[in-house]
Amino acid sequence: MSSQFPIIIIGAGPIGLAMAAHLTHHQQDFLVFEAGETVGTSLQQWSHIKMFSSWALNIDTIATELLKKNNWQEPNMSDFPTGQDMIDAYLKPLSEIPSIQNKIRYSHKVVQVSRFNQSKYQNRQSETPFEVTVTLPDGQAQIIYARGVVDASGTWQTPNPIGGNGYTAIGEGKNNNIVYGIPDVLSKDKKRYINNDTVVVGSGHSAINVILNLLKIHESNPAMRITWLYRANQTIQSEQGCRPSLLPERNNLNNSINQAVKLNKLRVLDSFYISEIINTDFGKTFIKGLRYNAVSKIECDQIIACTGSQPDLNFIKELQISMDHQYESPKGVANLINEAKKTGEAIPQPHGYTALQHPEPDFFIIGSKSHGRAPNFFLMSGFEQVRSIASYFSGDIKAAQEIKFSYPDDGICGSGCGDGGCCGTATEQSGQTSTASKSAVSCCS
Repeated sequence: MSSQFPIIIIGAGPIGLAMAAHLTHHQQDFLVFEAGETVGTSLQQWSHIKMFSSWALNIDTIATELLKKNNWQEPNMSDFPTGQDMIDAYLKPLSEIPSIQNKIRYSHKVVQVSRFNQSKYQNRQSETPFEVTVTLPDGQAQIIYARGVVDASGTWQTPNPIGGNGYTAIGEGKNNNIVYGIPDVLSKDKKRYINNDTVVVGSGHSAINVILNLLKIHESNPAMRITWLYRANQTIQSEQGCRPSLLPERNNLNNSINQAVKLNKLRVLDSFYISEIINTDFGKTFIKGLRYNAVSKIECDQIIACTGSQPDLNFIKELQISMDHQYESPKGVANLINEAKKTGEAIPQPHGYTALQHPEPDFFIIGSKSHGRAPNFFLMSGFEQVRSIASYFSGDIKAAQEIKFSYPDDGICGSGCGDGGCCGTATEQSGQTSTASKSAVSCCS
């Protein structure tokens, strides 16, 4: 397609801005549409969380080169950043590079992506531009035409409901006592949970993080009760046979929750299938469902849902996309996920644009959204996606087809973000190389 139209990037997170950096490097025109008011909108919601991996594995090579040319204050690459560190020391400086800054549109939410003058059932022509409809800061809508679209919007903004059947439980949508994600229970959100009985729903590391921090509050507020509720029947967390040294931060997290469970510091309700949330006039909430095939109902004040997330496909439903029925990821990526499962690998092999292609020409879903509901996306894999797609749009198909990143020979421990959220440990508040390092690998959207 003619280069008179820009490439549209949806999302200004780590992957979206890496895409911007690579297109800048290749001298390709682009625009970044970010629904939030600044970069890293999703990261801000877990800004207090320390990532499992060091700085060296959380930043893109080309982005780093651009930053260094613009007097970047490089962090210690061996340190483990929090979400806020990622914003302040990396994403914000990257977004302020003039060649990128002038291309970002904040408070611009993409609400529709289609082809100009074409219905979904018609054969696609790559020479026909995309029609991208965005909501502007003043609420008005605007149509932008594009020669390519890269969806790096992630999945964090569409959390899974807590209903055991995958849908919103009866009464869930009307309850004000439910928070989704990883609230900062030690600082800004502390008042909400202090002296309240709280149920944490979910079995992954986001849930573990929240529970361990609630236990810190419990030390000085012994009257409050903490309940860990999830569908699975496994309590003790493990690293699935891998060496703990690969992910020391996560290993510490697992050890801490296992110890807390053994010491009965919290109530654990496994195999719980939630069907209904019952609101009362006196402020209490009841969670109703089945446990071991018997009706069960528990009382609480607050619910924290750490049940992962899923991709929002509504605004791209008029495109001819090929998605896997199980993961809701591009079929090429789903095939790699399944291959990894068969061989006992925690994450799929690094891949480029060919695994991300759809029948819709020049449209790509990248980053955590490219893994759909599968909780095993890692940033370094996303950076390889970015490198390949940028080469593709630049016409260098040979470079686009190459895979220049590989994981360590001894693999990656565990299953990444076990609940679809970001990995890491909470911090208490007081006032690209060719082969990944063997110390840790990051996962976030």
